[in-house]
Amino acid sequence: MTGLIKRYATRPEVAAAVLGLSSALAAPAGAGMIGFDATLAPVSSTLQKRAALDYWTPSDYPWLAKFDGVTDDTAAIAACATACRAAAVKKGMRLPMGRAVVSASLDLSGLVVDGPGEDKCVLQATAAQFDVVTTTGETDLFGFTIFGGWDGATAGQAGDGIAVKAVAPAFPYNVHIDGIRLLNCKRRGIYIERGGYASITRVRCNASGLHGLELYGPDAANAATTVKVDQSCIFSDTPNGRSVKITNGVNITIDTLISENTGGIELLGLSNRNIAITNSYQENTVGTEWVTLTGSGVGLRMYGNYGVGYRITPSANWDRVVIGGDNTFDIASGAIPAGWKLLRGTSIQIVGGAETTTATLGGVNFTACQCTLPPGIWMIQGTMQTINSAGATLVSAGFRLTNSPAANVVATTGGGFISDEILVGPYSAANAASRPSLTVIYENTTGANETFYMRGFINISAGTIAYKGAMRAVRIG
Repeated sequence: MTGLIKRYATRPEVAAAVLGLSSALAAPAGAGMIGFDATLAPVSSTLQKRAALDYWTPSDYPWLAKFDGVTDDTAAIAACATACRAAAVKKGMRLPMGRAVVSASLDLSGLVVDGPGEDKCVLQATAAQFDVVTTTGETDLFGFTIFGGWDGATAGQAGDGIAVKAVAPAFPYNVHIDGIRLLNCKRRGIYIERGGYASITRVRCNASGLHGLELYGPDAANAATTVKVDQSCIFSDTPNGRSVKITNGVNITIDTLISENTGGIELLGLSNRNIAITNSYQENTVGTEWVTLTGSGVGLRMYGNYGVGYRITPSANWDRVVIGGDNTFDIASGAIPAGWKLLRGTSIQIVGGAETTTATLGGVNFTACQCTLPPGIWMIQGTMQTINSAGATLVSAGFRLTNSPAANVVATTGGGFISDEILVGPYSAANAASRPSLTVIYENTTGANETFYMRGFINISAGTIAYKGAMRAVRIG
């Protein structure tokens, strides 16, 4: 104030006003001019300060959670959450740094819960079987870790890391989970039942007793609705279940998902609609299916996904399915349903059955394997291997790729193959592992699915010989 008086010494009216204000603020009632109420002085200064904040913290008075990794902080955190919901002006709950031992479910419904970062704050569940965090909706969770207490081996336990569910007829809407890490959850990392309008972003979920993420709707009227999973979420190490399991999902978007050591993604239920899986990565998946289509639905789109060595088996129970050509998994051979659209670059993989042994002397024609091609232009590659089964003397062998199930290979002792045939053999120790291949370009102009065959020929003069064939077709137009 003194500086202002000196500055305006040449303007007496301003200096007088500043001096008067200074005197008023210095008076006993002056603090009231800036919002302080002297009648509240006996009340805790901590509560006075908290009333001006957007967040309350469970380690503050009166809850005094320890977050020391030893003390059971369940009651303190739960009481803080209840107070935040009941406040005249609803408060968020800010978690402090540290590790809180939790022995029962924490209901965080209706709250914004903000942690200091997943590596700085941990809610550590005890060995009891319970959902660590529960919500009936309207919840935002940011920046902390949930340790579920799973021992990494015991199957069939209850207890999710985050359980989103409400008692019917209510729906658990508007739950947003961002920057949360889930470790060793006894059943599922995240479980959303019915309802939705949820987002799951930047979540890392490792080692769950069953599934990493499960979206569950019991029927069409109670579907899991409008859920977005993106920004490189990780759901891994679920050997007893799936990385993601969806039952009756509607408007589900999964983008940049990463999963390893899981059963892959499963879609089941009879009322799935409009599901998109894009730019996602899987490896070390249990089994061969990148996505398992157990149920039925309308509208499934898959683009830009990585999964070398895995496949999707088409299902006629799914309609309006679009498979982009930039996926690295294959489409398993079989009838391609009419409602499936395989875009340019899509690969169909057909592996022949078990090794087949023949002792027929003088030559035999056979179908080694076959595939179904939708309309379009296809590059088809076939490979056949002959294996000495029991002292075989191979005279000649070969195969051709053809759309005729009765086409024979015209191989002779000296070869004599036509342009779409290739010699296999003769068998010797030097070429025992050799798998000669043949590539043809074929256009299906029938307007319907067409079957393409690998027709083989083997001629032996003694002993027995085994053979095995495989095909792969890639749409190029």
